[in-house]
Amino acid sequence: MRKASWYSALCHLVFSMNIGAFQQWLSFEHMSGYLYNVLLQAVSSSKGTTEQSTLQASAIGTTKSHLNATAEKLAQELLWITEKLKDFSSLNRATENWGAQHSLAKLSLSADPHVQAYLLRVSGVFLKELAFSHAMTWNSNLKVSVLLSWLPLFCGAKAGFDYPCLKPSERADFLRNLEEIVMSLSMVDQELVLQCWLREFVSSASEWPNLQDCFEKWYSSVRISTCLPYQA
Repeated sequence: MRKASWYSALCHLVFSMNIGAFQQWLSFEHMSGYLYNVLLQAVSSSKGTTEQSTLQASAIGTTKSHLNATAEKLAQELLWITEKLKDFSSLNRATENWGAQHSLAKLSLSADPHVQAYLLRVSGVFLKELAFSHAMTWNSNLKVSVLLSWLPLFCGAKAGFDYPCLKPSERADFLRNLEEIVMSLSMVDQELVLQCWLREFVSSASEWPNLQDCFEKWYSSVRISTCLPYQA
């Protein structure tokens, strides 16, 4: 935990000195990498505990609790860094990095609900950036990568039940941004994203985020395109 606190203090110093967008982005990249390593340790500590002695199980439980606390602190700092990058209009590199964080996204499904909550809010910042930046700023591949990586967390986060991290207005904004991104994609890319969403949505106890409107619009467009008469 001391190492996490030391690194967090360094990140705050980088932003307070405003020493450049590149250094600020490095803070984001390093913090997300550090969070991944801590989550990986937390997941690993949970494996193989069924045959452990009571003393060993207690020690493992203490270790996991410590790792979860560290992960929560890192996720909180990652959100802070993301919001600072947004304030400085320096989200470009971080958005690309978030779309490449496939391993972190996968681990987040097993994370503590408080960690999931912070990662959901981090994703919300990037979704708004992808939805409302100039159309030429982001290519479709990045949008698809972000959605395919993080949709499982959006649908499966336990945060919606025990730890509501988004206010109703924030949930509405999150969904609106998500829909905006999906509808900006090509029909082929929409199909990929909506397949992922449907698979995760039907297997989740949550009814959010509901992309049914996007699905119906995509389906109607497909039907229209397949029914058009052939023109030589």
